[in-house]
Amino acid sequence: MSKNRLRIKPNGSIALPEELRESLEWGTGSYLEYEVKGDRLEIWRVEVDVFAEAMKGPEEDKFDDILKKQADDQSKAFEEFDERIKDPGDLRPEDRPEFWD
Repeated sequence: MSKNRLRIKPNGSIALPEELRESLEWGTGSYLEYEVKGDRLEIWRVEVDVFAEAMKGPEEDKFDDILKKQADDQSKAFEEFDERIKDPGDLRPEDRPEFWD
């Protein structure tokens, strides 16, 4: 097997060449598992039963966590708004109606 080179993109992703994906029969939506062995990375395809995964359902407290995060975010937004409204800052010339006359 010949050695080939891949480059890691700024977002951390690696694009596999088309001929490699075709030869391994890996396509969009394929599930892969990996293992790190020293300075090497092994990747292989696995079959996943998406219906079995869906039947597992969400974690029990996940919905409560989402509601709590939304409430916290809303509270933080109200506090930030209250702070910003105290000092509206300087008006720019274009903020004044006579600027447009």
